Amino acid sequence: KTDCVVEGMHFLPGTDPELIGRKALARAVSDIGAMGGTPLHALVTLFVHADRPISQVEGIYRGMGRLARQFGISIAGGESSGLPADGLIINVALTGEVEEGKAVLRSTARAGDLIAVTGTLGGSFPTGHHLSFIPRVREGGVLAASGLATAMIDLSDGLGTDLPRLAAASGLGFRIHAELLPVRPGFTAAQAAGDGEDYELLFTVPLHQHDQMERVKGVHLIGHISKPETGCYLVMRDGQEMELRA
Repeated sequence: KTDCVVEGMHFLPGTDPELIGRKALARAVSDIGAMGGTPLHALVTLFVHADRPISQVEGIYRGMGRLARQFGISIAGGESSGLPADGLIINVALTGEVEEGKAVLRSTARAGDLIAVTGTLGGSFPTGHHLSFIPRVREGGVLAASGLATAMIDLSDGLGTDLPRLAAASGLGFRIHAELLPVRPGFTAAQAAGDGEDYELLFTVPLHQHDQMERVKGVHLIGHISKPETGCYLVMRDGQEMELRA
């Protein structure tokens, strides 16, 4: 997996450098976890203007280093480059592994599957969750090893964008229900669907195996996968349907 963070888009100027570095690596770790994999080796490319203090760069690497130790990742190398104007960009390329035949894809959901998410959704930026989230590697590993998840993706761009991507890759539709969304306190179902940067796992489970979901803590059922002609919709509390598109 390769992923990048850009100042002004993924974090604001003045953000603690350790949190910037942590997020840069954690985003890629989250994607490995969403396939049921274990992260292994990271290559880091840093683009920074020459006027930035070296203490900021040191802080970025401290943040990455702490997360790397937490997940047994080796930061194996990388590259650095200047920028022609003030700014900061970090790109992380990360390898991972998963037992043969156990990788969970986004393209293998089946009509009738239940849709579930871990954790809570919405308000990631104002609460600081987007900087402090814990990648769901353990949960993804359990779902992959048990064969419980038929398809899986991490919620980086938001439920309302990433779920349609999973449905499109699987050639199917879905219905999710606003009253079932695990909304972060102080926020709304619309924000839970649209804010993004949650880094929770979104996955599908066969209906007949719903009672086995207790293997993963903090899981919430939010809807079901349907045939493609039914479309992709969020059902509001008043019964109205809102179409969701990637």
